[in-house]
Amino acid sequence: MLEKLSFLRLKRAVETDAEVQFKLDEGIFAAEQRWRDLAEQLRRAETGSSSEQLFQALLNLNYKAQIRRFRQLVTNHPSYACLIHGEPAHGQHWLLNRLIELIPGSGNGRVLSVDLGRRGRTSSVIALWRELGQQVGLSGAVGPENIAVCVQQWLQTQTVVIVLDQIDLMPHEQVTNLLEQFWKPLVQNAGSSVPQQHRLVLLCIAYSGPAEAWSVPMVDLPGPGWQGHELVRLPVIACFDQEMLATWVADQVLALPVTAIEAAEATAQNLFDAAEAGTPEYVFDEICTLCKLRWSDYEALWVKY
Repeated sequence: MLEKLSFLRLKRAVETDAEVQFKLDEGIFAAEQRWRDLAEQLRRAETGSSSEQLFQALLNLNYKAQIRRFRQLVTNHPSYACLIHGEPAHGQHWLLNRLIELIPGSGNGRVLSVDLGRRGRTSSVIALWRELGQQVGLSGAVGPENIAVCVQQWLQTQTVVIVLDQIDLMPHEQVTNLLEQFWKPLVQNAGSSVPQQHRLVLLCIAYSGPAEAWSVPMVDLPGPGWQGHELVRLPVIACFDQEMLATWVADQVLALPVTAIEAAEATAQNLFDAAEAGTPEYVFDEICTLCKLRWSDYEALWVKY
């Protein structure tokens, strides 16, 4: 590549025909661009930078308050229920996957997931029981007690995680009833019969902003006497601020282009502005673009649940 570029430059230096000069200029420009691309690819290969490196870097991007709160539950309790909440496009599922990875036994356990926003399930708890029933191997009309029996059997051999997506589309009264009629008995019946290495976890996801005003019984921080059937409201997911982004960019020597790291504050400003004031999922998209990747190509790989 360098030999070709040198040849084109030498030929351009002695060429007098304007049309040929123009074509040579185009060739030189294309060769220089190709050389820059190859140099960047070489840098990435030498430093081990790749999509995996970027994925590992993104795992260090915020969500610290939510993860810290969740770790307290993981460390101290065998059963717990949490609410992940924030505005749309704030990376709820990205956080969900990070939390599931922290649950002991989740890698070989069962993850049951229901999207309450599909097929009119928001207005029918019966439809919710039907889908959960299907996922535990039951058919037809089933109730929470039937599902609980199957979950309790699974708990003897593995961790069980239940995910209720878009739970904010369900009336608060129904959410309360779900917790009282399904989750509370399930946790109480599991009791001390669950092997120490297994966990029973309920993760609810909401997209309508902060859940402080919900008329659903919740706690922000489990205190003395807290029981696993009480829903824990994790800290609300906020937008990424420029200072946090600049600190993160400056530390990613293996994942981001050198020019982006050298101008960390300017890079952070650009990410913040392009991502509509630091909206998390848009930030992920912009960071991937910065690394000449597409978030849409990797989202399904990186966000399993």
